[in-house]
Amino acid sequence: MEHTRDNGKIRKPAVAGSFYSSDNITLSSDIKRVTEHVIHNEHPRLMISPHAGYIFSGNIAAKILGMISPAASTVFLIGPSHHVWFEGLAVSDMQFYATPLGDVPVATDIIYNLKKNKLVTVNIQAELPEHCLEVQLPFLQTILPSFSIVPILTGNCAPTDIANLLFPLLTDNTVVIASSDFSHYHPYQQALDIDNKSLQTIISGNYTGFLDACGETAIRCIMLLANKLALKPKIIDYKNSYDTAPEYCSDREVVGYAAVGYF
Repeated sequence: MEHTRDNGKIRKPAVAGSFYSSDNITLSSDIKRVTEHVIHNEHPRLMISPHAGYIFSGNIAAKILGMISPAASTVFLIGPSHHVWFEGLAVSDMQFYATPLGDVPVATDIIYNLKKNKLVTVNIQAELPEHCLEVQLPFLQTILPSFSIVPILTGNCAPTDIANLLFPLLTDNTVVIASSDFSHYHPYQQALDIDNKSLQTIISGNYTGFLDACGETAIRCIMLLANKLALKPKIIDYKNSYDTAPEYCSDREVVGYAAVGYF
């Protein structure tokens, strides 16, 4: 849902209370607990972060999002549309994204420039129910003192076109997050094998290689941007839903989560 205040249109959270706590004190405590021990001796400019409920993937997301430089002022969030199929890319016409921790400003100047490209539209039906970008925000709100976001949902679009569109907009103070989980609903060992194959593709830098991930397009875009920026990938963590929350799932149908940074 969306609503308005005197200072602009605000996207209300879609999954607060289900993917993460809707109580701001509990949510803040949950995130501080999983990010406080993250090592900050290097800061990724590009990264891959999972987007499941925090009980499943929050610890993995914390390990990569906790490494973001506090100097980062603009965060590009790229992830798949889970609810609506469309051509191209969808950006937001909102001024803010709300979470229980407050309102996050959208970089409307960057959005304005992106909308000049024929690939880019606004798709409110895809944006409002989508969780993949939203679940990254409470982490960013806890880690960064001040920032704006560029929310981008991928439809049917070539990763090369996305990377070419975004690359000129990146500065030393921007980070780009590909929001993606990995294989879905395979038996435990099969999932490990599939996800290892995907991670080997990422490490190889071959952006046309095998990937089994819901955010495949976003990941391939990140890989292309890494080539342009001469950055190398590093796997920070990998687990699946049975590793992280066996009491809530079966080892016969697991979902994979990886944290990858580019340095």
